[in-house]
Amino acid sequence: MARRRRGHLRGADWVVLAGAGAFVVWKAASRRPRLAPSIDAPAIAVERAVETQPADPDPPQLAPPHASLLAPARPPRSGPTRRKRAPAAAPPLGYQPGLDALRALAIIPVVLFHAFIWPAGGFLGVDLFFVLSGFLITTLLVEEQRRHGNIRLRLFYLRRVLRLVPALWVMIAVVVGFVAVSNGSIRHRDLAGAVEGLTYTENIFDVGSSANYFSHLWSLGVEEQFYIVWPVLLILGMRFLPRGVLFAAGVSLAALAAGIRLLAVPEAWSLSMRFDSILIGCAAALLYQRVPRVRALGGRFALVVIGVLVALFVAGRGDGTGRWTTAAFSLVAAVAVLAVLDSRAIPPLVFLGRISYALYLWHIPVIRITSDSRLPDTIGFDGARTLAIVATLLLATASYYVVEQPFLRRKWRLSRTPSHDQPVGSPPALPRLTPAPRPQHLRLVDDRGRAGA
Repeated sequence: MARRRRGHLRGADWVVLAGAGAFVVWKAASRRPRLAPSIDAPAIAVERAVETQPADPDPPQLAPPHASLLAPARPPRSGPTRRKRAPAAAPPLGYQPGLDALRALAIIPVVLFHAFIWPAGGFLGVDLFFVLSGFLITTLLVEEQRRHGNIRLRLFYLRRVLRLVPALWVMIAVVVGFVAVSNGSIRHRDLAGAVEGLTYTENIFDVGSSANYFSHLWSLGVEEQFYIVWPVLLILGMRFLPRGVLFAAGVSLAALAAGIRLLAVPEAWSLSMRFDSILIGCAAALLYQRVPRVRALGGRFALVVIGVLVALFVAGRGDGTGRWTTAAFSLVAAVAVLAVLDSRAIPPLVFLGRISYALYLWHIPVIRITSDSRLPDTIGFDGARTLAIVATLLLATASYYVVEQPFLRRKWRLSRTPSHDQPVGSPPALPRLTPAPRPQHLRLVDDRGRAGA
């Protein structure tokens, strides 16, 4: 191996020397140059005046005067930056008479379908109830989280009890008592249906049966079983997921539930396990929270969407394709819910919407009691069913004002957000702030010179 001659530099040595020279030049350029002795006196005075001023907590970053000779000047890093605007929060939902009108649009075909087997798609009214429920409950939970920073599940379930249980228990007690007195006894299947209705398990133990007075309570079981799980999932989602991801998760859950019910659940169970319809309403509520503009744009298409709903009620079929019909109808119902926000409604429809829960509770027992009586032989089938509908209206109105209203007032007092079922003019849902008492040692003097506490 040949020995390296002294004073001879290889290519790597030149690279090291070039790098060292560049480093020295960079350090020299970055240092602030000292004032030369040739600078005149005014410049020195200005320099000393600047040095004697108090230090600015956030001084502007100025480049050295000779920095432009080496590289173009860069903008300061610590300067003001443009921040992205946070998405606007949706306004509080509050009471919406248009949603009460949608409730009326849901209960009317259900009652007519059970009484006269018309319209053919009247059973779809239950899906409209499911979508409305998912939208309203999710909206109230999101508003509570946004307003208070948390969701009190104990108060949520207590409000649900005050809203649903009193009218349900009174209806079951009255029907069981009336049937036992009029018939002298009550059948075992009717007692079993009453117990299943009280425990919200009608959709589990009495699937597809129509042999008792309480078979229609399966829908209440679907809702309450869903709301055991959904608030917990929503709290976790709002805590750990951005709003866009939360909306996508809600849509994915609705699609998954629909796919399971449509493809993997037997027909007998499919129509009584419609969690996908509720999830579609939940996804609509998350969309409303993410894009509040839908509240302003929807009113223009309200009549069109309601017309589509009525057409589906008339054209629907309760055969083997019913499961697909309910899924498609639920999507249209979600659009209808968003479309009627902030819209005016016909007062009779609003009233029917307010008593729709009681109408749903009472219509099946009354129809069955009149069918088991001698009325069909006396006034005919249509006359007996018409009389049953009139009696249902009277009982539902009495239930709303006598049974539901006292418990609704208690529910409104427990509400942490404006309640969706509290019409204008009702007692306030939120507690009023009372002024703090004045100290006793302070005395005021009025215009007449008299002292008052």
